[in-house]
Amino acid sequence: MADPASTRRPYKACNSERTKTTGIVVASLEELKEKASFKLAIEPENCRVFIEQDGTEVDDNEYFGFLDDQTKFMIVADGEEWTLGSQNATLHSQGSYGIFNASLERNESVEIDGTDAGKTVDSISPDLLLRIKNDPAFFISFSDESLQDVINFDGGEFAIALGESAAEAEHKQEACQHELDRRTEFREATQLLKLLEKAQKSEITVGNKRQRTAPEQ
Repeated sequence: MADPASTRRPYKACNSERTKTTGIVVASLEELKEKASFKLAIEPENCRVFIEQDGTEVDDNEYFGFLDDQTKFMIVADGEEWTLGSQNATLHSQGSYGIFNASLERNESVEIDGTDAGKTVDSISPDLLLRIKNDPAFFISFSDESLQDVINFDGGEFAIALGESAAEAEHKQEACQHELDRRTEFREATQLLKLLEKAQKSEITVGNKRQRTAPEQ
């Protein structure tokens, strides 16, 4: 009889935050889930397995058997999803954006001349572009200044920098504009409420003074 251990193979597994990685030797996908979830302190029930590098979900034991030794998996708890790691994030550029990838590696700002389109953008942070590309709700955490930078960015060049269609880039710029408008309206409404509250307090104070100074009948 063949030794069951002869079919066991070495792999790596990490949690969804990529803060912990462990090495395991298993013979099947189910055993991988069981051992990795235990070592990573993840609830094994309904956990899912992804190839860490590209996010391919592994839910078939036959497919699992064809993967190479030392493949790194991400074990994701129920309700979570695979996320792109910073080391795997790559923005593809074309034309005048050939400088973008090199600048991204050096963590420099990318200088872009949009004069031909009627707008000039001094610079845009590679980190800003990565956050826009990888986080659908990026605009919520952006400062007003960053939102305005995105809004002012030339639409065509913005699409190239993100590696997306012009329509997708325009949608992101519109989302930034809506968020900036919402914040402005909120600040104006808050200021108005403060003024109303101040006026009401003044009226109450004046009314109390009148009551105290009114002659007794």
